[in-house]
Amino acid sequence: MGMYLQENSKGVRFGHHDKVAELIADGAQVLDAPPTTCVAADGTRPFVCVVHNPQFDAAAWIYDELELRDFARATDVRQKSLLAYPHAERLAR
Repeated sequence: MGMYLQENSKGVRFGHHDKVAELIADGAQVLDAPPTTCVAADGTRPFVCVVHNPQFDAAAWIYDELELRDFARATDVRQKSLLAYPHAERLAR
């Protein structure tokens, strides 16, 4: 089962849409290309995949290599945004 981000580093719950903008406002950076591993160079696991569903955006923490592979599958045609978010590991539930 996945782990998701529901609130920012200040404890404010994210809205149903525009989670990418909310994550950026809290220190995230949009990635130009998918990461090749779920662990960043500094040893943290900051990567997040925001899946843009019609009813809501889901901000999922990429906590292991299986999650990374699943979000990068070519057969998964959902619109997604990949970000590096320094608070991801601490806030994912």
